[in-house]
Amino acid sequence: MKITPAAIRSQSFETSFRGFEKKEVTAFLDEVSQVVEQLNQENLELKSSDPKYAIDYGKTEGCGGFTF
Repeated sequence: MKITPAAIRSQSFETSFRGFEKKEVTAFLDEVSQVVEQLNQENLELKSSDPKYAIDYGKTEGCGGFTF
């Protein structure tokens, strides 16, 4: 399962007696989705700005699957 910011924001949970405060859960999921979105953007910027940060998973000879 790929976790995306949109999937985090749209996640819903069933409520039950003595469950969590729905507004707090929603606020937390919004905050987490913003952080994930920011990290994804930073990751893309790093990969596009400097090729040494981009890992080629297609070439996994030795080095535990990482290409240096």
